[in-house]
Amino acid sequence: MIFPIDKGRQRGYNNNVNGAKWCVVEQKCIETEQNRRSLPPKGDIIKSERGDAAAMKWFLGEYRQVMDAKNRIFIPAKLREQLGDVVYVTRNVDFCLSVYSEEGWEAYCAKLSALPSSEGSELLRFVFSSALDARLDSQGRIILTPVLRDYAELKKDIYVIGVGDHVEIWDKDKRDADKTEAKEADLISFMRKHNF
Repeated sequence: MIFPIDKGRQRGYNNNVNGAKWCVVEQKCIETEQNRRSLPPKGDIIKSERGDAAAMKWFLGEYRQVMDAKNRIFIPAKLREQLGDVVYVTRNVDFCLSVYSEEGWEAYCAKLSALPSSEGSELLRFVFSSALDARLDSQGRIILTPVLRDYAELKKDIYVIGVGDHVEIWDKDKRDADKTEAKEADLISFMRKHNF
């Protein structure tokens, strides 16, 4: 079933992928007599006729930003729309910072909580001891704590990048060093090997 979408208030998708019709509902679809009883709640993923999840929200893109003197980082509008007003920031094992939406943070915490206590205790301390729940200000910025800033070695120039289910904040020099031609060639080889 395809739902009519109010383009002014809602960013949804109507498509036909390999014969399967789908619609991601992020806000309210237009309610008509024909579809009133079948409208899904906000955020639901409509299953295709084959029964598999047809779509998922993904954070995409790489944005070069500047951290100001008050440790504020501007989150690009495209990412802000998906993250919402409250975000969760924590350390990442790659010496950058991970930023989650409320929904993403709950899923991440559920994975952490599922670990056996013998393996998970240190990881829980690593993640939660420095984690920050932050409300975006009116200009779309978050203020980082000194602990988070120092962990990721953030200076003035940074990258904010979409990484699928979350966003990462990187120091520009570290991110540039991480994007080597050799590493890119390895990734391309990996993708070919696994038919991506």
